[in-house]
Amino acid sequence: MDLQVETSARALGLDCGALTVDEIVAWADSVILNEPDYDLRLLDLSLAKTRHAAMSALEAFGRSQEASRVARRAFGFFHAALMSGQADCRKIAFALYLMTSISHPVLGPQNDAQMESFYAAFDPDEGVDVDIETVKADMLAYLHANME
Repeated sequence: MDLQVETSARALGLDCGALTVDEIVAWADSVILNEPDYDLRLLDLSLAKTRHAAMSALEAFGRSQEASRVARRAFGFFHAALMSGQADCRKIAFALYLMTSISHPVLGPQNDAQMESFYAAFDPDEGVDVDIETVKADMLAYLHANME
């Protein structure tokens, strides 16, 4: 497991509500219990009680430069959260939009344009009536096809 890719993807998931602090802590606990030579920074993550503390502990690992791998891993978290109703569709769409603007291109120009289109569907300046369920279904299909 590439810990920097994993923590970067989990930070994206936590930031948009696709993951909870409890899920982040449970993951850190699992790594600590199952890896004999675990990274000691996982202890801070394991003890996080708030979103801010968890995010700070995740950020201590630094941002992975492997944007495509991070995105594909994060897509799995986004997909699961949308399927379960844990995360808001608009927040996931905004996370996808930010991913393209921060580390462009994430998966290539065509994929980045599709990622941006989900957020654009909610833009009030577009003057388009949005069927949230259609956007959500399209987003789920996209995430599923591209997740790790």
